Amino acid sequence: MINFKKTAAFLTAIICVMSMCSCEKGQTESEETHQSSITVMTDAEQANDSDASDNSITKEDRYEEKTDDSDNEETASSDNSDEEVSAVEEALVKAEETTVTAAEQTKKNAVIFDGNKITYSGKGAEINGSTITITSSGTYYFSGSLSNGQIIVDSDDDGTVNLVLNGVDITGSNNAPIYIANAEETVITLADGSKNILTDGSTRSDEEITGALYSSDDLTLTGSGSLTVTANYNDGIVCKDTLKIISGSYTVKSADDGIIGKDCIIIAGGTFNINAEGDGFKSTNDSDTSLGYIAVSDGTFNITAGADGMQAETNVLIENGTFTITTGGGSAKASKKNDFGGSSSSEDTSSAKGLKAGSTITVKNGIFTFDTLDDSIHSNSKVNISGGTFNISSGDDGIHADEVLNISGGKITVSNSYEGLEASEITISDGTIDITASDDGINAAGKNDVESFFDIGSSSNNNILTISGGIVKVDASGDGLDANGSIYITGGEVFVNGPENDGNGALDYNNTFEISGGILVCVGSSGMAQSPSSSSEQSFVATNNVSGSAGSVITVKNSSGNEIYSYTASKKFASVVFSSSKIKSGESYTVSVDGSNDVTVTAGTELGGFGGFVGNGGFGVGPRGDFNGDPPDNNFGRNGTPPDNNFGGSGTPPDFPNKRNDATVK
Repeated sequence: MINFKKTAAFLTAIICVMSMCSCEKGQTESEETHQSSITVMTDAEQANDSDASDNSITKEDRYEEKTDDSDNEETASSDNSDEEVSAVEEALVKAEETTVTAAEQTKKNAVIFDGNKITYSGKGAEINGSTITITSSGTYYFSGSLSNGQIIVDSDDDGTVNLVLNGVDITGSNNAPIYIANAEETVITLADGSKNILTDGSTRSDEEITGALYSSDDLTLTGSGSLTVTANYNDGIVCKDTLKIISGSYTVKSADDGIIGKDCIIIAGGTFNINAEGDGFKSTNDSDTSLGYIAVSDGTFNITAGADGMQAETNVLIENGTFTITTGGGSAKASKKNDFGGSSSSEDTSSAKGLKAGSTITVKNGIFTFDTLDDSIHSNSKVNISGGTFNISSGDDGIHADEVLNISGGKITVSNSYEGLEASEITISDGTIDITASDDGINAAGKNDVESFFDIGSSSNNNILTISGGIVKVDASGDGLDANGSIYITGGEVFVNGPENDGNGALDYNNTFEISGGILVCVGSSGMAQSPSSSSEQSFVATNNVSGSAGSVITVKNSSGNEIYSYTASKKFASVVFSSSKIKSGESYTVSVDGSNDVTVTAGTELGGFGGFVGNGGFGVGPRGDFNGDPPDNNFGRNGTPPDNNFGGSGTPPDFPNKRNDATVK
C-alpha cells in the first residue's frame, strides 16, 4: 500500500493532525441476477440420414453440493455473489449435459466446395455464385475449399441448423466466411479428424460483422475435429448471444479479440490456442447482471493477448482446466515503479490482465501459468480460490480484488509481482502460498490500490487481513504483511522475509494485530518494525537489536537455554518477530543470530514503528506510544529518549518507500 507515513517523523506528526478529518466511503450496489437455463439439443431427425451416427456429449453434474438457491428464479442482490455464481454454475451444468448430433458426411444434404464453385442438390439452401445461404433448419455437410466465398445462415423456422464441417477451407476477402444472420439455434460440428480453416480479409462490406465466424444468435461449437480461424479484419469468433463450446480444437489468430460471447461463454471442454491483439476471450453484456459471464468446466487454454486473457463483464467461473496466459507482452514489459510510486515511463492505459471480472472470479481447480503485464487475476468485486495450482509472474498485482479475496485451498506461487495479494478484505484459510513482491507481499488496502497521502492514519482504514490456516511465505521489498486496518492470525504457518530498507517493515498495520494461534516468523528492517499487539491471546518475542544476512540462522531459546525454534533468513535483516504456542507472555527469551549476539527479550513486548495513528501512534523503537491519548515520553516513545535525527532508532532517515501513485485500477 502507499505509505508516505514512513518518510519522516516530522511528516508523520503533520499527517496525524490532518488525519483527524477523515471521511468514510461506502458503496452498495444492487444488481439483479437470475438463473440462465440453457439446454442445447439438436434433433437427430434433422439429420435426414439413416446412416448418421450420434455423438453424445454428456458430463455428470459436478455440483452436487449446490444449495437450493441455485434453482431460485428470483433476482438477487449483487452483495451475495455466491448466488450469482450459482446461476453461472447451473448454466454450465446444463451445457455439459447437452446432447449434440454429429453425423458423418454423406451424399445426402452434402455441400461441396471447389474453388469458386458450390455443388448442392438438396433442399433448404440457396446458391448465389460463391455464397450459399441456409434458409431452413436441418443438418448440412460441407467439404472442400471455397475462395472468396461465404456460408450464410438465415432461417426463420424454430429448428436447429447444424453445419457439419468436414475438411472445409473458406476464404472471404471482404466478408465473414461463416455468417449466421438469423436462426433459432446454430450448431457447428467439426467432423471427426477433420481440419477446417476460415480466413477473412482486412476489409468488410458490412463493418458491423466483426468476426471471421460471426453469429447473431445462439451458437454451439462441438465435435472432435479442428478449426483454424485467421481474422485479419477484427475478431476471430463472435457470438452476439450465448456461445457454448462443448469440444473440439480451436486455433485463432485475430487482429483484435479472439473469441467473444456477448451474453456468455460456456466451455465444457476443448483445446484453444489463441493469439489476439486484443482480448483472448470476452463476454460483454453489461445490461443484464445475469449474463456477461464466462464459465469453464474443463479444457486446455493457451492464450497470448495484447489486452486481457479472459474478460467477463460479470463473473468468471473455472471448475478445471489447464491455462497458460500471457498478456501485454508479459511481466517483463511492465514499467518500473519509481520511489514515489509512479512509473519511470508513461504507463499504458489499456488493461492487460490474465483473468478479469466485473463481479466475482471463482476458481475451484485447474493449472494456471500467468505472465501478465497487469494483474494476473483481477476482480472489481471478489475472488474466491478453493483449489488449483498457480504460477504467477505479474507486472502489477498477482491476485487483486477490489473488495474480498478468499483463499481456501490450492498452491499459489507468485514469483514476480509489484504486490502479491491485494484486496480490502483478505482471508486465507488453507493452501500453500509463496509470494515474491517488489512492494508489499500481502496488502489489505482500499479497492483502488492506493491510499491518499491525507488518508494516512484515518479511522476509515478498516481493511482486514485474516489468516487461519495454510502455509504462507512472503519475500517482499516493501511491507511483508500490510493492512490499512487490522491483521488477525488464528492458525497456519506464516513466514515473512521483509524489506531491507527502513522505509518499510515486515509487518505494517494501522489499528491492531491480534494473533491467537499458528506460527509467525518475520524478519526485516528495523526502522519501521512492528510486532503483534500486546493484547494478543498468543504471545510473541520481538526485537530490532539483531542483525544478519542471507543464510543467517536465527534461534529462539527459552530462559533455560532450550531451543524453541530456528529459522534461516533469505536476506539481510535487523529485526525479528516470532510467535507460537510455546511462547509465554512475560517470560524471558533469547534471540541469537548464527549462535552469537544473544538478545534477551520479554515476551509480549511490542515494537514501535509508524504502524498506526489511531490508538497505536508513537515513534521510535520502543513500544508504540498512545498518540490518540497521552503522548509518549518525549513525544517519541516510551524508551524515554528521542531517536537519532528525529527519524527512528537507526540514526538515519528511512528510505522513501517504493510506492505508486496511480489512483485508479484499470
